[in-house]
Amino acid sequence: AQQLIELTGPGIGFAYAPESGLVASAGLISNDGTNSNIGINSDDGDDVSIFSLGYNGESGFGGGIVYTNSDGDNAAADTLGEYTTLGAGVYWNSQDMPLGVSVAWDSLENDDTNIDWDSLHFGIDYEVGPGTAHVAFQSIEADDAGDDTDQDIFEVGYSYDVNDNVTVTPSFYSQ
Repeated sequence: AQQLIELTGPGIGFAYAPESGLVASAGLISNDGTNSNIGINSDDGDDVSIFSLGYNGESGFGGGIVYTNSDGDNAAADTLGEYTTLGAGVYWNSQDMPLGVSVAWDSLENDDTNIDWDSLHFGIDYEVGPGTAHVAFQSIEADDAGDDTDQDIFEVGYSYDVNDNVTVTPSFYSQ
């Protein structure tokens, strides 16, 4: 059975989003910040730094990059340890057709386990009738001792509004 890892805590964040479409943010989360014996940004606590930069264009095109680093200082805690992630994605929403396409890539380097993960995701949305059809594919590969942790995930769904406050999305996915 998979074990849930708690990745929350007090933190601070800043965001910059002028009307030009540029979007930037930075943040610090202290996973052990609620523990008064450890505190925020201490040598004994796990602290996670997050930086992002993106662009939301008026022509329906956009993208972004997200970098995350965890110092993994609290070896006794139930966390991922010391790791670094990097993700990048782009999207395009056609102005001439009811179509949206997105592609994203993510990686995780865990310095404590020496296991690296890479993920590639493709998604397509297309307006059909009163709703939107969704199709997605994701491939996750782990650089570990075997292929049993690698996954290919497919998803098909359809979203439609029941009223102004309720959207129903029946879907099917396989992994």
